[in-house]
Amino acid sequence: MIEGTTEEERIEKWGTGWIELDLGLEPIEIVQKRGEEFLEEIMMKHQGEKVLVFSHGALIQFNFINLVPDFPTKDFGKHQ
Repeated sequence: MIEGTTEEERIEKWGTGWIELDLGLEPIEIVQKRGEEFLEEIMMKHQGEKVLVFSHGALIQFNFINLVPDFPTKDFGKHQ
């Protein structure tokens, strides 16, 4: 419902207080934990192998900062 929308689209649809609404968003902590557990499982099962992983934007974005601590986050989490 909200994934893949821009902030402008969210404001148009739900108003400027959209972040305060219960729009069924998965908590960031849960996304990060799930992503971290998945990556650890892949690393254990495929040691020394090349693996290609596909995912949706939120999971990639939230977990990327764990992999690359200096990742520029100027827009990341802006609406939180």
